[in-house]
Amino acid sequence: MEHVYLALAGLAGGFLSGLLGIGGGILYIVILPVALANLGVPESELVQYTIANSLFGTLIASLSGAYGLFRQGEFYLKEVLILGVASVLTGLLSLEYIVNTPFYSQKAFNIIVILVLAFIFVKTIMTAKQEPAYDENHPRKNIMLAASGCGGGLIASLSGLGGGAIIVPMLNIGMRMDIKMAKSISLGVIVLSSASMTFFNTLEEPVYDVNYYNTGYLVWPVMIALSAGVLLGSPLGVTTARRWPAHIISYIFSVFILIVIGLKSYNLIEELI
Repeated sequence: MEHVYLALAGLAGGFLSGLLGIGGGILYIVILPVALANLGVPESELVQYTIANSLFGTLIASLSGAYGLFRQGEFYLKEVLILGVASVLTGLLSLEYIVNTPFYSQKAFNIIVILVLAFIFVKTIMTAKQEPAYDENHPRKNIMLAASGCGGGLIASLSGLGGGAIIVPMLNIGMRMDIKMAKSISLGVIVLSSASMTFFNTLEEPVYDVNYYNTGYLVWPVMIALSAGVLLGSPLGVTTARRWPAHIISYIFSVFILIVIGLKSYNLIEELI
């Protein structure tokens, strides 16, 4: 039954990835802790397993979405490479020295997720009715693009949410980039960063090996179930994004954010009591 839930989470996550360009991690970080705990993953390493498998699901979702945009001629290679290299370097350093250490606890994980989602919620509501004016001539220096990539890589590694949660607002609001272009670039960057971090996590040696067909922190039955749903949901999300009004998409996404914030806040309170 857990594999059914994971497949459904992959379906919904893939849809959100194609729709919003942020990856499906917002759902994965809710479903995965429960599924992994039931597979015997101990509390002491539940965060590391959750982030690793969420990043894999995000990789599949963003890869499918980016491929769809590439076929439609909406792929921006230069920007993807600049942001992607910065995102990869930051994400890998964060995994090595922060996330995959005994000091990165469930409490720290929940706090970071809540803060990131709160930021995304505020930005989403602010731009729901009126998006920032697109300015083709607005200066976009490579250093600014790289900074956006660094922010995305850091958030992806710390939360498993996917770097698009930060990259899209920074490009769309901070650099006044067209929202569709920002989402396309975000998906391409997520492919690079999540692929590198997924590979890194396969080489890690968990303190507790679940002995459940896992490679490092990646648990294969979990990844296969997620991927099955993602491959169906992501193309549908890309197609839907081209048809639905932007403000409707923003409001729907806001509801998901509030639900996840509520669940993570409840988990955090339980840990503090």
